[in-house]
Amino acid sequence: CDNGGVDDDGDGKADCADDQCTEAKACRVAKPRTLDMFVMSQCPYGAQAMVAANEVVQHFGKDITLNVHFIGQMQGDQLTSMHGQAKVDEDIREICAATKYPKDHQFAKYLACRSKDYRNPNWQPCAKEAGMDEKVIQKCFDGEGKALLKKSFLFAESLKIGASPTFLSNNRREFNAVDAASLQKQFCADNPDVKGCAQP
Repeated sequence: CDNGGVDDDGDGKADCADDQCTEAKACRVAKPRTLDMFVMSQCPYGAQAMVAANEVVQHFGKDITLNVHFIGQMQGDQLTSMHGQAKVDEDIREICAATKYPKDHQFAKYLACRSKDYRNPNWQPCAKEAGMDEKVIQKCFDGEGKALLKKSFLFAESLKIGASPTFLSNNRREFNAVDAASLQKQFCADNPDVKGCAQP
């Protein structure tokens, strides 16, 4: 999809003009000041990345948009993960938090809190710490949450992303990072005009 105009499949279309390249990273529409984070909620490295991502969004404020996506598998309608059902359940709660509390990246506070003690099954204190109504999260968990997570799994799969954590900068460039300094450096490499990039 990015090999200099070669029509690889002989359909008269090359690179990003080819329908088969629609979702290729090189052909995706650039979205400045955006980070997409792909994680597993109870993965040790993914947990570090979620803590780091919260630090970064607090630093940049409205000058950054963070989207969170989850990595997992599906067996029919059953959602599965290498870390077991507890991980799937927490994935659902975290995507519910991202869906219900996107303003000012409020959800990132919940993700960071849970990631600091992800083996603790008691999630309600983190919802409270993040200023969320635990009843809203529970209602989503019991209702639309599974469908939201399935969509997230499919999105990660469509981009062939299976490593937690993985980031997309500006909707196009893929990289890995687990600490705030590295994450900020990668973001600023693609968004040097952002005011916060001049500050450590």
